Amino acid sequence: MSLVALACESGAQDSRGTTPKTGTRLITLGTRGGPIPMVGRAQSSNLLIVNGAFYIVDAGEGVTRRLTRAGIAIRDIDNIFITHPHSDHTGGLGGLLSTEYDYNRTKPVNIYARPERMRASRLWCSSSR
Repeated sequence: MSLVALACESGAQDSRGTTPKTGTRLITLGTRGGPIPMVGRAQSSNLLIVNGAFYIVDAGEGVTRRLTRAGIAIRDIDNIFITHPHSDHTGGLGGLLSTEYDYNRTKPVNIYARPERMRASRLWCSSSR
């Protein structure tokens, strides 16, 4: 069983168009390192699917577009993990959160990172209310 798949080549859904409810998959959404944008590449972002639950690991610029391309229901993402505060790992976080709530999400999204690393995100969240 292959654990890693590229979002542009293999969707997160099975042949019936649904997300499997059992098992674990890691989908690399963005693999571009560094802050410089590049045509055709998104910055660091990954989707971990565990028994049907979605976990985002890093939210670099382009994460929302890549999730859409992979057929993921963005509204159903409950947990986001940020490995470190560089812009190539956080640049798409604001857009991703905005999109979740544009889809009328009613429950909070959990963002996990070392507290001192999330200051900018807390400021963004409080200013968008």
